[in-house]
Amino acid sequence: MDGKYVFVTGANGGMGKATVELLVKQGYYVFAGDLKEIIWDKTIAQNIIPVKLNVTDPKSIEKAVQQIRSFTQHLNGLVNIAGIFDQFPLAEATPSSFEQLIKVNLLGAQYITQALFPLLKEVKGRVINLSSETVLVQMPLQSYALSKKFFDVWSAQLRMELKLLDMHVITIRAGGHLTPFIKKSAEIIGSIDEQSQYANLMRQISLRGQKIWYNGQKVGYFRVDWFKWTKRRLLFF
Repeated sequence: MDGKYVFVTGANGGMGKATVELLVKQGYYVFAGDLKEIIWDKTIAQNIIPVKLNVTDPKSIEKAVQQIRSFTQHLNGLVNIAGIFDQFPLAEATPSSFEQLIKVNLLGAQYITQALFPLLKEVKGRVINLSSETVLVQMPLQSYALSKKFFDVWSAQLRMELKLLDMHVITIRAGGHLTPFIKKSAEIIGSIDEQSQYANLMRQISLRGQKIWYNGQKVGYFRVDWFKWTKRRLLFF
């Protein structure tokens, strides 16, 4: 098919789904990459090509590239949104939990960007990387923010390198939005092991986050005061 094509990772999540819908409305064909497929609204489904994708699995990425090439030999854009949330004290982190956080939130973006680079280069396509506002402030108990800080630095280097090829990379440090990610984040923080030295504080942070989530649902928006409240609770500042 002729036209403009964009690949979106993490396409079935809150931010990913909104991005796919916006791109379709702007006239793009969108490859919607995610671990699981969803049913898209029939008014836009004809412009969406679902791609089953695990950004940490080389074989999954190879299949995704083959699927894309069956439609087009170029990509006008890549939007890296895929990521996971986890929160744990570094002194108590298990090797598997820390490795998985870095593997998905950093290495996954590198793997898929590198694999799709030849398609992007054909038309000097743009790469958009979804980071987080949490990278702007260093705080304890913020392992998710640490993984995004790594991602942020990676994105900055990619931007400088691709600029030499007359290609553009944009980093978006997103703030809080009323998506299921907020509720899930609060639940994960609250599930910390009772034996943890930080269990009581983490539970307080979790309850605050869940309260903000439910209040946000009632009024239709999300106020970003969870982060500020958490910072006040930590006596390091």
